Amino acid sequence: MNASRRGRGTSAGLSRESIVAAGTRVARRLGLSNVSLRLVAQELDVTPASLYNHMADKEELIDAIADAFIRDLLEQPLPADPMRRIRELVTRLHRAGIDQPGMLSNTVGHIPEMSGSAQMAYAEQMLAALIEAGASEPQAHVLYRLLVTVAVGDSVAAANLRAPRRRPLQDRVADRIADAGPLTARYLARHPSGHRDDISAHLDFILRDLPTEPEA
Repeated sequence: MNASRRGRGTSAGLSRESIVAAGTRVARRLGLSNVSLRLVAQELDVTPASLYNHMADKEELIDAIADAFIRDLLEQPLPADPMRRIRELVTRLHRAGIDQPGMLSNTVGHIPEMSGSAQMAYAEQMLAALIEAGASEPQAHVLYRLLVTVAVGDSVAAANLRAPRRRPLQDRVADRIADAGPLTARYLARHPSGHRDDISAHLDFILRDLPTEPEA
């Protein structure tokens, strides 16, 4: 261990916020599931023991990082209109996933130990907007899962498509059009990049039958 590493607690200039920020940087590089107190301590150039004044264990650290990631999505005001609010919530999630696909794929479905988490607040906002827009509660549950799945899946696909490869994407797509079945070839020709940064068309399709007024 580096003898120059700083020691425990406040003497090391640590705070819960600085630990979460360092953990977020590690998660962006390695994925949320690979974050550890040891790696975060290395990021901060402190001893792992110094983190325990602020975090009980790895689970609390993971919860705090996931919470901060989702909380950022709720910082800005949301539209009053429920349909616009639904679209804005999904769009924010999708954009965050394009920027940080490893964070999103590990955060969605993460049920934290902590109370009052941003994940639960996001879910409540989305479900309330769906019901306000006219969905029954069971319909809102299905739509919520579908919307989140689309946002996550498309953003992860975007990251995979943008990953560096030996040959350009357009060349690989052209080859696959040449040897694919007719339906797949037409799909690839119409969607050569495989995804779009704007998922408004997806939302139009998913929400097309949603009533504009709540059921009585």
